[in-house]
Amino acid sequence: MDRWQTFLALPRPSASGAYGVEATSRACRVARSHEDFPAVLLAIEAGSQASAPRRLATIAYHPPRLIELSGDGVPREASQLAVLECRSTDPQLGEYFFRIVDSVLLEGGEAI
Repeated sequence: MDRWQTFLALPRPSASGAYGVEATSRACRVARSHEDFPAVLLAIEAGSQASAPRRLATIAYHPPRLIELSGDGVPREASQLAVLECRSTDPQLGEYFFRIVDSVLLEGGEAI
């Protein structure tokens, strides 16, 4: 299943600031925000260089922080993750977002 289809199958979390995520422990996980935005959550190694939040048009990056994750709409865990998010509910932009993530950030399904 491609990342867009994975996103479409995810439940929308009920709490603001939470993300519905695919059931995997990979370093890069497909996610759905409470606002219904497509996102990828990135596990970044401890001790990595600090980063700052960024926003460009409809793309937003948030440095690693404690994020509430949910599966099947039920809160599951909290993890220290960075967020790369497409701040739009337009399906064409969402599909394009995941294509860009695949081609720029991922190699064989894992963050590079």
